Amino acid sequence: MIPGSGANPKGMSLQTARIMWIAFLCSACAIIAVALRLKTHVAPLPAASFVWSIAAVAAWDIVVIGLIRRRQLLKADDLNKRGETEAGQKSWALAQLLGFAGGESIILFGFLLSTMGARPEWLSTIFYVAGLLILVAYRPQLAQ
Repeated sequence: MIPGSGANPKGMSLQTARIMWIAFLCSACAIIAVALRLKTHVAPLPAASFVWSIAAVAAWDIVVIGLIRRRQLLKADDLNKRGETEAGQKSWALAQLLGFAGGESIILFGFLLSTMGARPEWLSTIFYVAGLLILVAYRPQLAQ
């Protein structure tokens, strides 16, 4: 069975996953706050090809993590139906962590652009919003 809200010595519980999710959200907000307060020095702006490369890597990151996360959730469901609950819980926990790390990595791509002085400023904001949306969309929950 996919973990409930109680303590679970064999795997991550739903409660633990939710606490980790909140920690990732707080970390994301801290990264964004630091980036917004960061004073960029006058320096040569990154080349457009670099910015597009970062955007392509971020898009690839979103797709790959989304596919792997979905596969792990389906695997967890299948394992649980076969009675292999411990393996199912591990697969479920891996899917949760992948979602959290994926959202955080997109925010870090925006932070990278921000520290490099990317202009216009809204360019980094796109990454921040996308990362936060991923974190919100991948909130831990039981299978339907």
